[in-house]
Amino acid sequence: QIGHTKAAAGSAGVIKAALSLHHKVLPPTLKIKKPQDVLLAADSPFYVNTELRPWIPRADHPRRAGASAVGFSGSNFHCVLEEYQEEKTVVDWNGEVQIAAFSATDRAGLAAALRDFPVDADWLQLRFAAAESREKFDANQPMRLLLVIEKDKTNPAAQQKTALTMLESKADQKTWNTPDGSYFSAVDASGNLAMLFPGQGAQYIGMLKDLALQFPAALSELQMADRNFSAATDNQHGRLSDKIYPRPTFTADAAAANERELRETENAQPALGAVSLATKAVLADFGVTADAYAGHSYGELTALCAAGVLSPQDLHRLSRLRGELMAAGEGY
Repeated sequence: QIGHTKAAAGSAGVIKAALSLHHKVLPPTLKIKKPQDVLLAADSPFYVNTELRPWIPRADHPRRAGASAVGFSGSNFHCVLEEYQEEKTVVDWNGEVQIAAFSATDRAGLAAALRDFPVDADWLQLRFAAAESREKFDANQPMRLLLVIEKDKTNPAAQQKTALTMLESKADQKTWNTPDGSYFSAVDASGNLAMLFPGQGAQYIGMLKDLALQFPAALSELQMADRNFSAATDNQHGRLSDKIYPRPTFTADAAAANERELRETENAQPALGAVSLATKAVLADFGVTADAYAGHSYGELTALCAAGVLSPQDLHRLSRLRGELMAAGEGY
């Protein structure tokens, strides 16, 4: 947010609106603790967005954004921008999470590679080093180690020290991980891969929001789920995306109401199916596919869809119907 720009009043707003349309995100408004009561009314079409959220469009019109310029000398201009294309086309990498990858034929070689990683370098150098490590990484090597490094959150030097200690102290274990983001495996990587999808109870407000914000594949899956949910309910129960990523709240009661709505069986199951397929789509973009699919409870339906038995459209319709029947106590 930029203020006091005088003759340039509105320019920053136009840039912000254009970028929002391009990246398909709803940007946050800063420094708002509690807006005016008129903006908190349940039936108001207006609200203050205080957190970054995926912008999933409605089926009946494209994304649009308005910008106003109210500046010095009486300037008063307004414009409305419309997106050029509906689909998000590029992944939004911000570089604030890096993966350093190491592989070797034995633990001594893995430890040596880990010691050579410049954990005390500045962030730009660390990013280059992490990229170089990923290029050298060989998933077929017997020993493999990954470090997940978050800018301003992870202490790379401490992370390196912990990983080296674990390599020595857990020499008899084939796999382990640490709370600070180290992942080791000496398990044979040539086996088949299975994916397990979660059942009801795993849902939470804002689940997998980062994927929806950054990856086109995730956003497309959520958009499809949104429209199928609306079609299955004749638009009588709102949008599924508004239950997963609701408008920001400013009271404990409002936050609790959002949680309760998402927990309702007829909403929770479609929501879990939507984010599960979104995750699968992102993994597929990275070349990760499974040889078998399974699910816990409701997740069995998602597994059937992932395996090609059900279409995504059928999954979304069945998820809503199954949830409604269970909520009504009629079984499934």
